[in-house]
Amino acid sequence: MNKTYLVEELFEDIPGDVDNVMFKIPPEICESQGWGEGDTINFKVEDGVMIMKKINSQPQTDQDLAYQEYDAFVKKMEETYPAMFTQSYGGIAVEAGWWPIIESLCSHIQSHIDWKNRQGDVVSQVTVTQIKEKFGGLRFYYDGGDDVVDGMVRMAEAWASQACEECGTPGTSRHGGWIKTLCNTHHNLRESRKQSGV
Repeated sequence: MNKTYLVEELFEDIPGDVDNVMFKIPPEICESQGWGEGDTINFKVEDGVMIMKKINSQPQTDQDLAYQEYDAFVKKMEETYPAMFTQSYGGIAVEAGWWPIIESLCSHIQSHIDWKNRQGDVVSQVTVTQIKEKFGGLRFYYDGGDDVVDGMVRMAEAWASQACEECGTPGTSRHGGWIKTLCNTHHNLRESRKQSGV
């Protein structure tokens, strides 16, 4: 779309504000870009050119935010423990309540390996092959390590079996469909969703 606009068609003085002006986006530009009432537009000036970019068109859903939090957590783990996440492992297939358990486990495993290797007792690097929930419990599958690492993994899995997978507070194994370890609050929420068909 190429159209020339006069300055007075795009800019309007703001009464009482001599330092700023109001920028009016012509309706045909909004329409051609799919911009509407309530959209957030980011403006940036580079080399005398104004760049306008739509940030979002509607408030994010809880599910959108959960995906963003998940992606941020996975990225953090992969960047903090790159040697542990070198091969394809299928992501971290557990809910946020167990993330601190996984983070603590990875931290302790890597610290143990680094310490043992500095002492001259070579311990092969742990590489994650899969992290998931199965039958209401944490499963942390990996290659490498030693008996101490194996003990750490068993302890983390035991810890998760007593923690709500949704929020991390004390929980118990709940049946009725998928077996999940949940606190009372998240168990009741799950039951009400089942009853309402959600």
